[in-house]
Amino acid sequence: MIRFPIPIIAGVLLAALLAPIARAQTIVTRFDAQNAISPNGDGTQDESRIRYRLSAAAEASLIVYAADSITPVRTLKALGPEGTAEQEYFWDGRRDNDSLVPEGMYLVTLYASTGANPDSVSSLPIFVDVTAPSIHILSVLPNPYAPGAPSAAQSVNVSFTVANASPVVTGRVPDELRSEFFAPGGARVTPVSLITSPPFAGQNGNYVLTWNATAETTPPADGEFAVKLTLADVAGLVDTTRYHFDVDTRPPSVTITSLAENVSVAVVPDSLHGFAFDRNGVDSLAVRYATNRPYQLVTGATVIDDELRFAIPLADSFTTQGLHSVEFRATDSFGRPATYVFNFTFDLTSPPPPTLDPAPSTWNTSRYPLSGHASDGGDNGSFVRVYRNGALVDSVSTVIADDFALDLELLPGRNEIYATLRDGAMNVSPRSNTLTINFDTGAGLFTRAPFRPGDAFDVNATRTASRCTLRVFDMTGQIVKILEDNSARQYYAFPWDGVNGSGIDVKKGPLIAVAAVEYGDGSRDIFREVFLYDPNAQ
Repeated sequence: MIRFPIPIIAGVLLAALLAPIARAQTIVTRFDAQNAISPNGDGTQDESRIRYRLSAAAEASLIVYAADSITPVRTLKALGPEGTAEQEYFWDGRRDNDSLVPEGMYLVTLYASTGANPDSVSSLPIFVDVTAPSIHILSVLPNPYAPGAPSAAQSVNVSFTVANASPVVTGRVPDELRSEFFAPGGARVTPVSLITSPPFAGQNGNYVLTWNATAETTPPADGEFAVKLTLADVAGLVDTTRYHFDVDTRPPSVTITSLAENVSVAVVPDSLHGFAFDRNGVDSLAVRYATNRPYQLVTGATVIDDELRFAIPLADSFTTQGLHSVEFRATDSFGRPATYVFNFTFDLTSPPPPTLDPAPSTWNTSRYPLSGHASDGGDNGSFVRVYRNGALVDSVSTVIADDFALDLELLPGRNEIYATLRDGAMNVSPRSNTLTINFDTGAGLFTRAPFRPGDAFDVNATRTASRCTLRVFDMTGQIVKILEDNSARQYYAFPWDGVNGSGIDVKKGPLIAVAAVEYGDGSRDIFREVFLYDPNAQ
């Protein structure tokens, strides 16, 4: 065992407790060590790496002493010759007899001496720590936290306690406190308005972490948040704690269930039903029937879960035709109000009749492309109803456009067609102009000119047939598409999307359609038609 003179140990080593004194001893050009270790076998900072370099060949030793700088603990290098190459050693927190040292501070001391230079003694502290720090969140208040609400606290306080913190001594990096916040869905957020009281400097005790969300550039999301606190010491020992709390940033909402938004009605209902909702409850609900009237509290509402279900009188408040509004104001338990305006139209006026586009007096297929125009005034619930020979046969909505079109099935012989417009309030217009179309049932194959994707081939049999097959050929005689209908009927329609049997779009050009009609007695009719296929036709 190497033993230095007591004056050197007591004077020089103790003075070099925290930093090398190499500034006057140029023989040592590098000396560093990992500051803290936790030799508990977990693979994280179980040993300290110690490196040094000398400027010239010398006699050198590397020894770990106890904190008193006198008691040797581990000889990493006995006194002996040393060159100028960088040297590396590791101390695993054990004595020379391989037993673990107790927790505390130790000094790794480098001694170097040459004939031409004075002795150089440098010491660095190494802290041995196997006790993990402890951190625990006690509460998050208020919970729920409603930043920005009039009667709510603007900050949320995360109360936590710290125990087993590393000793706060000169030369040792204090334990690090880290905070993480997670928004609903798990995304990490980084609040900027965080204050720890008292400021954390590594000591045990009780603390409060304050978050003022109203100071954030981006308001927090609505829903369940999580806060995670981590306490880590320089020896690599870590403890974490997590706490969930609710952030309420949304005002209440009001939904009407008995009438659709912007609906038109011919009879104003006696009452209007709906519910107000907030995740943390609705404190009050008020209503007014005109903006120049005061709000009135809605009474008699029923609370079910987080919903406040209500019914308010309606009919007696709106007696004139036109657009009407009912305004609601819902307030949550934090005093945060939200308004909702429900609009409806009281309408007793019949809409103008639609107009049907002119039609030929004779038509030779079972379906006719009826078109026309209806002025519904923007009413979302308007429909054109089409009548054939006095019977309702079809209808079409005018929500998207006032111009309408539909395929109307014709009856053999005379077809008298007219339409009416029914608005959202169920008011019905007078009849439109009447179209008279005679369906000529003469046998044959009929196609549109030009034929577009989605158009149909119409086949009129001479009598009720058992099946019909339609084949489309190109001008070389190759089959493009086969369409079949195995039902018993006299009039067949074969819609075609312009795709061949291989699923490829057919190009523009002349094609040939051949229809084979088969009858129950074994006889057949064959109809053939050359037509122009144009996928770009309007």
